[in-house]
Amino acid sequence: LRLVLIKMILTCSILSTMGNFTTMMIRRFAKQSWESKSSNTPIHTIFASCITSCRNDFVNVLKDDLKLFPAYDILCYSVIPPEVRPLTNALIASAWAMYMSIASAKIGCHKKMAARTL
Repeated sequence: LRLVLIKMILTCSILSTMGNFTTMMIRRFAKQSWESKSSNTPIHTIFASCITSCRNDFVNVLKDDLKLFPAYDILCYSVIPPEVRPLTNALIASAWAMYMSIASAKIGCHKKMAARTL
């Protein structure tokens, strides 16, 4: 139980915060950079817009993360047999990657970017 709690603390403090914010930022920045090639929008403007939108959306992502992963960690390391954990970890990681893709594609970054370029 002690190791599970340590793992949960590390996961919640590092992956839930820095990991999710970085994922959102990279996805939004890549998409905006690609889409703005024809408009000659400066990179620093895209970067600032994406930082702002990620800050605005991040609290909801963090709440969803904290609803899912602590419960999953307890279930995974106390109930799920070790030989099945790689499969369940892959499934939960895939589901979270899909969620992050959806959360990162929110319109906030695009709306703010469009407002700045007009």
